[in-house]
Amino acid sequence: MAAEASHGAQIAAACASCHDPGGRGHAIPPITSLDEQTIIKFMHNYRASESSSHVMHAVALSLSEEEIAAVARHLAANVRHRGRP
Repeated sequence: MAAEASHGAQIAAACASCHDPGGRGHAIPPITSLDEQTIIKFMHNYRASESSSHVMHAVALSLSEEEIAAVARHLAANVRHRGRP
């Protein structure tokens, strides 16, 4: 479980290069307030080209289902730790 959490954190660090961890980005939507299932749903939509971002389509294709789940859990856990629902 610790290895999965670490891997989720590593992937999330790459996400933070575009998605401002403080949620202040205006051009790129923030991901810091999303729950686990929403993140997974969005990633599946990007993978299936149901959303219009070429960059996120490539990112979603590059991640396995396990990696998507790990980063979603990591991001959602950080939201809970900051006291958000």
